[in-house]
Amino acid sequence: MTQTLAVVLVLYLALVAVLAVSVSLGAPLTRAVQTGVVVAEVMLVVQAVLDVAQLLGGSQPTEPAVHLGYVVVSVLLLPLLLLPVELHGGGAVRRGGHGVVALACLVTMVVVLRQRSTA
Repeated sequence: MTQTLAVVLVLYLALVAVLAVSVSLGAPLTRAVQTGVVVAEVMLVVQAVLDVAQLLGGSQPTEPAVHLGYVVVSVLLLPLLLLPVELHGGGAVRRGGHGVVALACLVTMVVVLRQRSTA
């Protein structure tokens, strides 16, 4: 189950990154990027909860401490990287801000893939 969710999550993060790059190039998709980031974070939290439930159920990753580190980082990375970027409210996001969103999505994709490889 979590393997399938990880694949869907990586593909979804790639889509959000493409949307963010499109916005930085001038496409009027700002709301789609905002929604995409929120949905991605919800998916990351769901994946983390399922992963921790598997660990509590007896699943033994090869390196438990590293795996738990990836679980924690996968949930916290997107909000921490996007903290300086205003994605909501009345203020307009600069084009560079959407570049940061795309980069944050790509880095989160790598963390999710590394997390799955340690499971």
